Formats: sequence, structure tokens, C-alpha cells
Amino acid sequence: MQVTELSFSSLSEYLQFCPLKYYFRKVLHLEPEFLSAEMIYGSGFHKAVEAYFRAKMENKTVSADELMVLFCKSFEDPKIRYNGQGKQEMADEAFVLLKLVMDLPIGRILAVEQPITIPIAKDFQIIGYIDLLTEENDGKRIITDWKTCKKRPNPDDVAQNMQLSTYNLAYPDAELRIAAVLKQKKPAVEFYPTSRTYDQRKRTVKTFIAVKQSIEAGQWYPREGWWCEGCQYQAQCTKEY
Repeated sequence: MQVTELSFSSLSEYLQFCPLKYYFRKVLHLEPEFLSAEMIYGSGFHKAVEAYFRAKMENKTVSADELMVLFCKSFEDPKIRYNGQGKQEMADEAFVLLKLVMDLPIGRILAVEQPITIPIAKDFQIIGYIDLLTEENDGKRIITDWKTCKKRPNPDDVAQNMQLSTYNLAYPDAELRIAAVLKQKKPAVEFYPTSRTYDQRKRTVKTFIAVKQSIEAGQWYPREGWWCEGCQYQAQCTKEY
């Protein structure tokens, strides 16, 4: 029996952005026309933060300069498209933000990029990775998801964040929070705590099941919005529709 695996990133790409983009990327495995510098920034910063906390968990020392090497390696692809900021400007900004992350008080690190597998049915399971799992002095476990962003998260968006809801399925007793790495004139890193109820976890599972069924039914269609401007499959989309 073949088991279908679906991650939050897949759910998000299909449900919140565009089913047709999901089809191009996940089913046809088409090469993107370009890579967004903003997305590369986010993934590169995430790699640097991961390396920092992994070293901290193993009682090793790593410098900000060493972490920046990881960040800058992400920008080696010639298909990257820049919009406003250049590579050096992005690196300078990331260095400041990374230093702020390194100065944060963090509890005992239990796991970095913790893999999760959540069985939903005999032929279906949800998979993913938790950015950071820590334990405070009072024994409470906290799941932290890192986000680089230009604006502070809306409280409603935090309360309804599907990624945290997915993680909560694996650790229903853990506290949840978004660590917003703010790329502003005054850089900052802010925590936004939230929680989930049993009904919210149930709703998350139902959403995953609905998306799985839509994917299996081959429901591929364009969903237009602000994300179209930065889509890496614009030419293919125009050709199909």
C-alpha cells in the first residue's frame, strides 16, 4: 500500500497560493524560471539560524562570521532575481539580525529541525520539521518557528497560523510561538506566542485531508493574487491558461 505524505509547505502551496503552481513544481517537477532573492534570503537565514542552535545544543562555539558563510552560499545560483536590495546589502542586514538572534535568551535546546510524522490514516501521513524545540526552567516545552519579515505579524495571522497548528498535532502540550526576524530600519527579533485547542487541531487534520483529496483528483487551477507577480512559473502558467 502506497502511503501519501503531505507537508505543511505542500499544503500551503496548494491551498494558500496556487494549485497550478503546486502542479508545476511538485507533480511535473519543472525548473523555476527564476529564484526570488527574498525567498533565498529567508532560506539562507534559516540555515544560519539552524547551524547556530545546533552548535549551541552540542555545546560548540560558532561565530556570526562563520554563520554568514552559510547565508551567502545561498546566493550563488545565477537564476536569482533581485528586487531593490542587492546581495551585499542583504548580507549586511542579515549579519545585524543574526547577531540579535544570537543574543536571545533561549531555554534548554531539545531539538533543531526536529522531524515529525503524524499518521492520519493507513495511507496518509503528515510530515515536517520543527525549527526549534526548547524546554524552559518550569518544564514547559516551546516550539519556535522562525520567520524573516518586513512587517510585524498580525495577531489574527499568528492565532490561525497553519504551520504552528501542524506542529501542534505532533506536540499538543507544547507552547507555540513565531520568532519574527524584522527587516526594518530598526532591526528586531520579536516573539509572538499562541496556542491551539483540540477543535483547531481537528480542523487542521480535516484541511490536510481535503487538500490530499483535491490533489489526488487532479484539481489544478490558477489562483490569482499578489503572489502571481513573484511566481517562478509565469510563462508556463500563461501557456497553460
